[in-house]
Amino acid sequence: QQTATKTETMADTANKVVATAPPAAPPDSAAPAEKSKAAASAPDTANVQNVAAYLAGLEPKAETPLAALAAQPTWQAFAKDQDKSWAKYRATHTDRMNKWAATELDSVRQATTTLFYPFSGPDFL
Repeated sequence: QQTATKTETMADTANKVVATAPPAAPPDSAAPAEKSKAAASAPDTANVQNVAAYLAGLEPKAETPLAALAAQPTWQAFAKDQDKSWAKYRATHTDRMNKWAATELDSVRQATTTLFYPFSGPDFL
């Protein structure tokens, strides 16, 4: 007898992540004055933040359904690989910049926390 093993695909994982989203809120029946006040407040992004953390290989909040997915060995391996990738990036890029900045910009850092940078962000990397 041969036992077939099923390999989890990205679609399987995506479906599990989507299944963790909270149910949609019922239509708002609040009075118009209450609606304008509610519209001024920021939307709750906790679920989006948690999904982003999970996809980035960061541990999701323990009280969410994604915590069970993050406990699986496949995700643990993914998270470990992400950690290795960031460690390699830091070793080849930011460690030297931080060392240089600690010596060359120390007096500037102590004087102010404001940085004037007249260029766009993409030229940084």
